[in-house]
Amino acid sequence: MSRGDMILHLFAGGNILEKEGVRSLFRGLGPNLVGVAPSRAIYFAAYSGAKENLCKVLKPDSTSVHICAATFAGFTSVTATNPIWLVKTRMQLDTR
Repeated sequence: MSRGDMILHLFAGGNILEKEGVRSLFRGLGPNLVGVAPSRAIYFAAYSGAKENLCKVLKPDSTSVHICAATFAGFTSVTATNPIWLVKTRMQLDTR
């Protein structure tokens, strides 16, 4: 398989580029950015706060501190941003 064939297969046989153009490759980027930015901000803020508090209780900078802080941060960011991802998914599934 030539490099050109591999590139065409990467883009579903070139159908996306041929039928919809280059802009179609970035469709849906806006809602993703709206979801990712607050999600990451919440995650890192929660991780930092949890790590700071856990270091007072557990051995500072131990593996358990990092695992617990990451678990708390992940749960917090997913729970807080779930409505954003719900709207994004529904927008993608809307056929209108």
